[in-house]
Amino acid sequence: MTRRILLSLAAILLISLPVLSQEASDSAHHSRKTIRITGKVGEEGKFILCDQHHLTLKVSNPEFLRENAGRRVLAKAQWTPAGDGVTITSVKLIQEQAASYNPSDSAFRR
Repeated sequence: MTRRILLSLAAILLISLPVLSQEASDSAHHSRKTIRITGKVGEEGKFILCDQHHLTLKVSNPEFLRENAGRRVLAKAQWTPAGDGVTITSVKLIQEQAASYNPSDSAFRR
């Protein structure tokens, strides 16, 4: 009886090993994926306020963003291994466009 229990436990463990290794490789792949973020840089480049999902992402290397504090940027980044923030790989400043209007537009006609 104990032999059957031990054999069934060993079979369960052998079946579950490939599943555990697959989960570990998925999380490792997730950390290497490059993402694009558009948003406003926080003070001293420590975080980015994302435009798309209205999230605040912690930056693990703020020296990339320090000179662009308070400005809107397009950044390429990778998730940190812990998954709690991002590591910035490149930054591009987004030029703010002045609001323009056309007086001949139908909204301005009376």
